[in-house]
Amino acid sequence: MRDQLFPDYRADSATIGVRARWQLFSPAVGARITGSDSAVRAAQARLDAARAQIDEQVIAAFQGVRTALLVEEASQRQAVAAAQARDSVAHEVRVGLKPQLDLLNAEREATAAGAAAARAATDRIVAAYRLLSLLGR
Repeated sequence: MRDQLFPDYRADSATIGVRARWQLFSPAVGARITGSDSAVRAAQARLDAARAQIDEQVIAAFQGVRTALLVEEASQRQAVAAAQARDSVAHEVRVGLKPQLDLLNAEREATAAGAAAARAATDRIVAAYRLLSLLGR
């Protein structure tokens, strides 16, 4: 490059300029960041609530299985006792100590106890499957 005012002057250098603009704070960007942060917190809160609800359901289902098992055991014992009472009444009716009506009542009670034991066994199975489904099996 030559200078017109100084004809013998030569410039062998070049100048390059870079112009940059950096904005440290933008209200629109800040609002978007705050909005996305609150959306993340809300999603995390929903996830925590869902986990707590599943935990509560699993605990309730486990207690349901345990309760159904105890009810089934009690119902089976009651059915055995009712069957023994029916047999005892049948012997007493045979020897004439009790009327036939007492035997019919004992048979009705034994049948009801057997049905209750079957219902209790079914309830235990249903409770166990409910617990397994909550556990994902």
